[in-house]
Amino acid sequence: YHFAKFVRGTGATVHMGGNWRIRIDQLTGEPTISTYDDSKPWVGTLDDPDEMAKALLVRKAFTVAIDRDALNDSILGGTGCIAYAVMIDICSSRHQERWENPYDPDYARELLAEGGYPDGFDLTVWIPSGDTNETFVEIGQAIVNMWHEVGIRANIDGAGYAVRGNELAHGRQMNDVWLGDWGGPRVNFEVWTGYIACFNTTIEYSCGYDFPEAYDIHARLVNETEEEPAWEVITEFLDLVHDEYLSFSTVFWFDPYVAGPRVASDSLMSATGKNFPEIESF
Repeated sequence: YHFAKFVRGTGATVHMGGNWRIRIDQLTGEPTISTYDDSKPWVGTLDDPDEMAKALLVRKAFTVAIDRDALNDSILGGTGCIAYAVMIDICSSRHQERWENPYDPDYARELLAEGGYPDGFDLTVWIPSGDTNETFVEIGQAIVNMWHEVGIRANIDGAGYAVRGNELAHGRQMNDVWLGDWGGPRVNFEVWTGYIACFNTTIEYSCGYDFPEAYDIHARLVNETEEEPAWEVITEFLDLVHDEYLSFSTVFWFDPYVAGPRVASDSLMSATGKNFPEIESF
């Protein structure tokens, strides 16, 4: 027999790749290997406050152009939970109303104009497919269509993680806006230590951007063993990422899978990642 179970939640999170703000590795004192491309409208020129302020407006336009309720209602049948902050949805007790940026396409167009792009711009958006589930890809495509409506004209690169993942890790060369499907909302404070390390150079892997404040935030979180003090530090991180619009989530949902006595253990383990397990038919 078979019976339905749920894996960990899956989400669609937008990462504003290319914002490599750590130019000197604070651990080694050496220049970082990442490539900073200030020609990207969402990146801006370091040490130029005016240009950085314009790039921030462009990044904000990306999030207010997304109709999260429509994603949840039309694709997930209302069963998901919308999100604004990175990896925290509004169903979480840790959600803060100050992180919400409601859908407003007219405001998105205003932000683009104030950021120097009244006619919008073209870009490539990486939405990993093949090694991600179909729901995630469908949501990503819908987000891209919403961006088109306000002048953010995105061409989708559907290469899998196996193809472009090195740009996040060893190369730290990701300079495209990209969508990740990692893990759903993080309600356990202990998992945030590894996640925040993505945004400095304490681990090899990255999320496509970094910022020097992440060193101090990460160091303080590592030393926290109690839930509430830890969440104070995590919330500081979430405030910073939100205020800079470096990354933001859109919607989370649960992926069902079928399990039973005839499902192999390795298949069941794979279900805790991104893919459905293979079921032996009989």
